[in-house]
Amino acid sequence: MARAFTLVEMLVVLAILAASATLALPSARAFVAQAELRSASVDLLAAVRATRSLAVAHNRVVYLLPAGADLSAGWLLATDPGGAGVLARHGPLPAGVTVASRMSNGAGGVYIAYNGAGRPCSMASPLAARWGTLSLHHNGHERRIIINMLGRPRLCDPGRADSHCGS
Repeated sequence: MARAFTLVEMLVVLAILAASATLALPSARAFVAQAELRSASVDLLAAVRATRSLAVAHNRVVYLLPAGADLSAGWLLATDPGGAGVLARHGPLPAGVTVASRMSNGAGGVYIAYNGAGRPCSMASPLAARWGTLSLHHNGHERRIIINMLGRPRLCDPGRADSHCGS
């Protein structure tokens, strides 16, 4: 004789599963937000490195420019500060990811430029140094891309004690 579940037993199991899913949902959202932020920051770091490499390879200034109002809308790598001579494009970042810029020379808005020597520079002059930090934010979390005076970009997580992000 086959044994079956009663309706009451099945409803109790479904109630337990629903309660478990409700408790797990916030942590799943946080995990997804952190994964989106991690992915966006790695993509932007790769774009900064590519900008530097292309500038050295072509021995000319190469720009990483926002595709819209800011880098959250995507970006393009170009040989002209107006966006001409496009070398590469990247689409928008996941919804909710924002990018803030704090550069040594804030004139001209959010952009990254490297001269033919691989040094960060301003749009006004390939000899005027421009280094600083790009901060990516999402759902209360942050990642930073720090570009030093020599142009070397690095990624850090200010939420970790051993990240060496600085202020």
